[in-house]
Amino acid sequence: MKRLINLGKGLAILGVLCLFPLQNTVAQELSAEDIQVQYFQKVPMRDGVNLSANIFMPENLQKPLPAIMVLTPYNNDHNTRRGIYFAKNSYVFVTVDTRGRGDSEGVFIPFENEGIDGYDAVEWIAKQSWCNGKVATMGGSYKGMDQWLIAKNHPPHLVTMAPTATVCPGIDATRDRNIYRTYNLNIMSYVAGHVKNQTNFFSEYNLAKVKRNYRDHLPYADLLSALDSPDKKMQTVFKRWITHSTFDSFWQDMLPTKADYEKLNIPILSITGYFDSDQPGHMHYYTNFQKYASKDSKSKMYFVIGPWDHSGTRRPKSKLGGLDFTNKAVVDILNLHKEWFDYTMKDGEKPEFLKDNVTYFEMGDNKWNYCSDLKSMSNKTQTYYLSSPTVNPDNIFQSGTLSENPVNEKATDQVIYDPSVPAFKGSEIGRNYLISQAYINEEGWLYYHTPILKEKLEISGFVTLNVFAEIDTPDTDFDFKLYEVKADGTNIYLGNGIMRARFKNSLEKEELVKPGEVNEYQIKSLNLFNRTIAKGSRLRLMFGYLDSDQYQKNYNSGKDVSYESLKDAKTCTIKVHCSKKHPSSLSLPIGEK
Repeated sequence: MKRLINLGKGLAILGVLCLFPLQNTVAQELSAEDIQVQYFQKVPMRDGVNLSANIFMPENLQKPLPAIMVLTPYNNDHNTRRGIYFAKNSYVFVTVDTRGRGDSEGVFIPFENEGIDGYDAVEWIAKQSWCNGKVATMGGSYKGMDQWLIAKNHPPHLVTMAPTATVCPGIDATRDRNIYRTYNLNIMSYVAGHVKNQTNFFSEYNLAKVKRNYRDHLPYADLLSALDSPDKKMQTVFKRWITHSTFDSFWQDMLPTKADYEKLNIPILSITGYFDSDQPGHMHYYTNFQKYASKDSKSKMYFVIGPWDHSGTRRPKSKLGGLDFTNKAVVDILNLHKEWFDYTMKDGEKPEFLKDNVTYFEMGDNKWNYCSDLKSMSNKTQTYYLSSPTVNPDNIFQSGTLSENPVNEKATDQVIYDPSVPAFKGSEIGRNYLISQAYINEEGWLYYHTPILKEKLEISGFVTLNVFAEIDTPDTDFDFKLYEVKADGTNIYLGNGIMRARFKNSLEKEELVKPGEVNEYQIKSLNLFNRTIAKGSRLRLMFGYLDSDQYQKNYNSGKDVSYESLKDAKTCTIKVHCSKKHPSSLSLPIGEK
């Protein structure tokens, strides 16, 4: 296959930025003067609704070209830069407003129409005179979810997809581990009505309403009353969401099934970040695809994960939250997509950056690594057992220990959660967890430290806290945080995990807890990550209760948490068992090269 090298500005910049430049760039032959845009084109759906599309293409089209589609609830002008870029590189780029958004007809109901509408849009595009019958999809966040819902319906002309930082209904969209997010007010303000509502997103107004809901102990179900408009559609949708508090058929029916994954056989480029708030959703699709797809299909999926937050998966930076990952972390994501589409739709070479099916960044040593699948990121498990001295380890200065062998110094440690007293007096939205020169202090939590590490340690994958606990209420929410504490005292955030006690066995079924009963809670970190912990550092585990304005508040009564308020509050005593019979432990996936 012939490869054209771009010796212009783009390659020169990449060569400076990283050690792994995306070198097989096909030269850009067109300028912005040489492209055309067809605005507000009507794309017919099977039920008679017309969606609105902006179509970018070369002005003097010599022959039909492959097409790239983005289906977006954020209005089509959001994709103008991408449209110009791909049209200049001899693709037709089609950005489509979801129904009920932008200039599209119909009513927007989050998650519920994108699969069928996306199918119809892909097949409409494939039939146009400017398309050669090959259609790809791309996009991040909600636009990543669209792609999996479209793929669930298997449009015949969909030849590749590139989902990034992908949300998943019932997994991380609306909630984490069945604990609803207050972020729902922000996102629903953003997509209410037809217009973009850009300034509503994380507006001072929304943040104030979230803070008041938390501070005044108002029911979570009242949160969306702040979105006061004649159109009550979003309030109706929100109430339907909280009615389905388990991962039940309402959510499952939206998503690809085992049979859908088995049938899916197209190349997939999958991109997420270690600090991506939607990594849990992204990983839901990825792990199910790896579980159910054929061997041949799995060989066509390429997975990339870097030291990025949600927006950083589209626009990577060298620094995040005070941490410097160097310019090695800066990848030209748009160019990577172009190379991917050249490879899958124009018979080009595979992007050089994708050296294996999994490409992952090693934080700490700050380098890119490669392996055939996620399981190969780690090859052993390091277990540390929780223990404590005679006093309760409820602050840094009298912390417990994380030991490689069980130490039975004291049978239980104790946390008391009184939901009537706010745990955090300000707002946790936007709070920086990545790096801190000060002591991390969560009042009343339990602290455990490893000994100072004599050798560096590469943690690679999902961390799991296996905690044996008894509570004296029917329910509560647990939270843990893990840090690297460097020799100079700097705290580097690694990850956290949350769990609602009633979902200890399954997200699909509620089981209230029998007070006083010792249960094992396997709390998996929300995000996987890879970081090399430096020699001379140690690990700090913090365990406590979830009480944050980022999440629905659990008042421990055992009732429907969405409708609980201060009158339902029950103080919960959490006893953590550290005995040989009930050995609470921290499990770390370790990579050894």
